Amino acid sequence: MQPSGSRSSAWTHFCSSSCGHGLSRRGLLAAAVAAPALAAPMLARRAEAAVPAVARKQVIDVHHHYVPPEYVKLAGENLNAAGVFAFPPYARWTPQATLDEMDRSNVCTAVLSISTPGIWFGDVAQGRAVARVCNEYAARMQADHPGRFAQFAAIPLPDADGALAEIGHGLDTLRAQGVGLMTSYDIPGRGGVYLGDQAFWPAYEELNRRRAVVYVHPSNPSCCAKIADAVNASFIEFPTDTTRTVLSLMYSGVFTRYPDIRWVFSHNGGTLPMLLARVMQLGHAPADAARVKPDDIPKLVRGLYFECANAASQAAVGAIRQWADPTHLMFGSDYPYVPVMATETMLQERGLDAHLLQAVLRDNALRLMPGLAGLGHKV
Repeated sequence: MQPSGSRSSAWTHFCSSSCGHGLSRRGLLAAAVAAPALAAPMLARRAEAAVPAVARKQVIDVHHHYVPPEYVKLAGENLNAAGVFAFPPYARWTPQATLDEMDRSNVCTAVLSISTPGIWFGDVAQGRAVARVCNEYAARMQADHPGRFAQFAAIPLPDADGALAEIGHGLDTLRAQGVGLMTSYDIPGRGGVYLGDQAFWPAYEELNRRRAVVYVHPSNPSCCAKIADAVNASFIEFPTDTTRTVLSLMYSGVFTRYPDIRWVFSHNGGTLPMLLARVMQLGHAPADAARVKPDDIPKLVRGLYFECANAASQAAVGAIRQWADPTHLMFGSDYPYVPVMATETMLQERGLDAHLLQAVLRDNALRLMPGLAGLGHKV
């Protein structure tokens, strides 16, 4: 997490990245992280005062990123191109920094995942190598800090053989709680490909057989990377890419063909809750797609899981509660991009009853991933 500093120093950092050149993506990213970091002490006091006593130091964060040094070495050029180093907390990430953040924020256990741009950059050998070093690093963090960490294993999904090998290694050898995917993947010759594509079905066969948890994080789609200098992809495209991939999975028949996969989507489903009624109203799937009747959609969505990182506003929480099973809502933070308490404090202000709040902060994650209860929590 970025250390607290003066407002002038934060502004100076922003201007050094962007002033004189318009609002560049890097400058915008730096500015976006400055405000939450400066507010962290206030958020800490508010969250500690508001969180129920039963939840203190017991929160489970299912959207929590890590930045292995080996990942930076192997994929540094790709990460730099994605602009992630414009976020100082990302560039300065360490295991101790994340532990300190968890302790400030009532988080007992963080389920680690690799953030955008993920581990797939179009090269099979690189994808396999990057997935393996990331998963092994997360496993070492779990061993070094009993009870504090779990992981969603990264897999190179467009590489069917590599994906199957890493599913086995991650779930059997490393005892991961599930696997982590991106909403879409750039595949040479095809461009951006969404998760419903049949090229990915061999991995789903195996994940369905295992009744695996699959956590889906949004990516920056190749179709829509730049609207304007001042409009970062994370504002619109990330939550929209979640909607695109959910509908891809729905209308390709993946949800019904592989019913035992437990799908978890970021940011309370992105724009999905606001658009589902429109999807239902506009009618049936095309003749060559899976037969999804409008009346089928609510049931399919109630089978999905959601976490609330960057989506704990009144509008976002209210929208997802219209569609989701309340036992399928979980807490996520998007650390290190966002301080944990930025979301935790907003969630406290939503007026949820104590039972539902406790379920979102902890109990629902344990129901979905009972292996978390056996980690031997030490806080």
